Amino acid sequence: MIKIQAYLNNGEMKIHAVGHANYAEHGKDIVCAGVSTLMQTALLGIQAIAQQYPEYVSLEIQNQEGEGTR
Repeated sequence: MIKIQAYLNNGEMKIHAVGHANYAEHGKDIVCAGVSTLMQTALLGIQAIAQQYPEYVSLEIQNQEGEGTR
């Protein structure tokens, strides 16, 4: 099962997804591919907006240790 957790706190949102859908074997699972595609597309869209409007949108991508990577 893919578990997606979304947190909203004082206007700040965090989203985290882990797991496997087990619809099919790894590498052939269309449910996992769909979830992954949606999450990556959302992030790419936010990146594009942040680059186009840096005075209005700031994006920081962190690794698991919480360190900024961008």
